[in-house]
Amino acid sequence: MTKLLNEDRTVEQRSLSVEDAFSFMRAVLDTSGDIIAFLNREKCPILLNETISSEGVSLTNAEMSPVNDPSGNLLGYILRRKSTRKEEHDYLTGTLNRAQLEKEFARRCHLRHSDKELTLIFVDLDRFKPVNEQFGHLVGDQVLLQFSALLKNCFRAGDCVARYGGDEFVILCDCAAEIAEKRVLDFRKRLANYCIEISYPSDAEQPEITSGKIILGFSYGMTSVNSNDSFNGALRRADEALLTMKRGRVVSDS
Repeated sequence: MTKLLNEDRTVEQRSLSVEDAFSFMRAVLDTSGDIIAFLNREKCPILLNETISSEGVSLTNAEMSPVNDPSGNLLGYILRRKSTRKEEHDYLTGTLNRAQLEKEFARRCHLRHSDKELTLIFVDLDRFKPVNEQFGHLVGDQVLLQFSALLKNCFRAGDCVARYGGDEFVILCDCAAEIAEKRVLDFRKRLANYCIEISYPSDAEQPEITSGKIILGFSYGMTSVNSNDSFNGALRRADEALLTMKRGRVVSDS
């Protein structure tokens, strides 16, 4: 059992069979449309997106990122599609990206009627930095993928969910702050009972796949949006409320 900073935040570890390891990688391919292949250390494809053939894997239309184990040893590479146009969605999580978030904020402010309220929520994962440091960015990506999927599923279809950057997310809700906060607290309750599954090779020379479960919390801040608010102004107020929550809970660096 590996501890992550706090006694109530643990990672359980067990060995995975080769079949389970490939099932996990297939799930990652299916979740993130940008990932088209996993390559070994010799840069040969070992698992491909179903729509891609080995002959179709080329660095002329893709970007290659190294994958290291927790000790820094090279395990292989992830091949992602190279964007040919400015995307509206975050490449990893599928939520809106920062640029599109600002456009959506402006659109909702413009369309907002005097009797319709708008709330901005700023969410930041707690203790995410130690996960990256201990297990590497591939595991960090797994955590962000699953967290964002839960976030999108727990909020209303009309709510705007966006990845602001790193482990920070912003939600725009067309409702009063007290209603928006109820949605956040419902999400926190659900997350507290949810274990995020992770998998990673434990050794570069004999890459036995290890899996585990991570329980992560989050801090948040929110603000009611006024008709004359700028995006940066509203975000600044929500960020200040988030930092106040972190200080009050003595949350370690995320």
